[in-house]
Amino acid sequence: MAIEIDRFGKVWSLQKLIAEADAGAVALWVRWRGRTQVAVPTRIGMVDISGAGPAVRLPSIH
Repeated sequence: MAIEIDRFGKVWSLQKLIAEADAGAVALWVRWRGRTQVAVPTRIGMVDISGAGPAVRLPSIH
């Protein structure tokens, strides 16, 4: 499992998670301030703990 905990929508964070997902890991991006402005593939799970309440999108695993 690869987890990135981040408050900004850095492309570098996403690139690391994509590389881990491509290597077979379950990748999860925990965001704690604001929403990302980059397109996040469905194979990367998202947890957004900012705003009105937590939002979770589980990764699509094939």
